[in-house]
Amino acid sequence: MSSFIVSQFWNAFTFVVVVGTGIWFLGGVTLKVFPAVKHLLDNGYLKVVPIAPDGCGGLSFLGWLTLDMTMVLGSAVPFTMSWILLYGLDISILIGLPIYIAVLSAVFFLPLKDVHKAMHDAKVREEKRLSALFGRTYDGLSAIRIDDNGEFHLPHDLPKVRQRLDDLACIDILYGRLEKMPVWPFDTGTLKRFGTLIAGPLLVSILQWFTDNGLAAYFGLR
Repeated sequence: MSSFIVSQFWNAFTFVVVVGTGIWFLGGVTLKVFPAVKHLLDNGYLKVVPIAPDGCGGLSFLGWLTLDMTMVLGSAVPFTMSWILLYGLDISILIGLPIYIAVLSAVFFLPLKDVHKAMHDAKVREEKRLSALFGRTYDGLSAIRIDDNGEFHLPHDLPKVRQRLDDLACIDILYGRLEKMPVWPFDTGTLKRFGTLIAGPLLVSILQWFTDNGLAAYFGLR
């Protein structure tokens, strides 16, 4: 009876305190934070800066927020890996693991779909703006010409020509940075941590399958 009472208290603690807190966190962020972010984006209060230093339009903090949400659900990954190592690839793992990975991926990507659209639209607008700016600046160099004899002719206002050439170089640098901008607010560190979270159970599953089948078949045990 004492063991039963202790187990009930432990189950209550696990599902109310641990699981309940995680669900409360995920629900609060999903229902409050991301709708607020969408409202700020729609009304222009939160702007996407394509050449922001973080490389994510200035919104990399949202990527870290969704990663924290995913880590809450991903806290079961060590348990899953231990289960695979102890009991092998049973039917519950073969069915549950793809579903679990799909849920983690949905929690990681779906809350940011509006941010993704805003970043994509901002990148397209900036590409058009830089293209138009490059065209206007390049047209200003029309006074530089080569005649039929192959002689190079420069206009009299050389400082203005040099300034336009410097402007073209700056536009080229900005365009290069814009091309590297992703359309999701994930930097390299965020993607590495998410990839590690997803890859862990998959690698353990492959290792377990190879141990149970590959080595046994190789040594003629099966």
